[in-house]
Amino acid sequence: MLSDYHSYLGFYLCARKIRNIISDHTTLKMTPDDIKNYPKKLEQSEFYTGLVFIIKKYFNRRLNIRYTDDLLTFELIDVFGNQIAFSELSDGEQSLLSMIFVMYGYDLGHGMLIVDEPEIHFHPQMQRSFSRMIERINHNIGTQFILSTYSPLFINESNI
Repeated sequence: MLSDYHSYLGFYLCARKIRNIISDHTTLKMTPDDIKNYPKKLEQSEFYTGLVFIIKKYFNRRLNIRYTDDLLTFELIDVFGNQIAFSELSDGEQSLLSMIFVMYGYDLGHGMLIVDEPEIHFHPQMQRSFSRMIERINHNIGTQFILSTYSPLFINESNI
């Protein structure tokens, strides 16, 4: 669905935005105050809370960001508190997560995203979730989606 380049770039842009939220400095090193206060700064950020919300809603997992040894680490935590590596997600979940990072990383509010045959990556239940997600994103931030699809699950009276 997304090229590896755009997936990585979307993730990188999200990580960079998070870094800018928690550090008010132009240097790569965070100050002790930045390290101490980063969870509070994240919770006050509309960008971060929106990202956490959408991941919780569509993955039933919590996004956790840790800062250790000058590195930001993104983790998914399941309902039992277990850490889930991104590589442990199904192909469909990885595709959906990549798309979320691209939308948030590129600031696609009032932008456009073209998705070619999402049914290739998603089983029917995930197709429905994806369809609801893009309708909600369109309603909330104005991102337009153009889908090329053979799946009837993406087509209804409200989106034709």
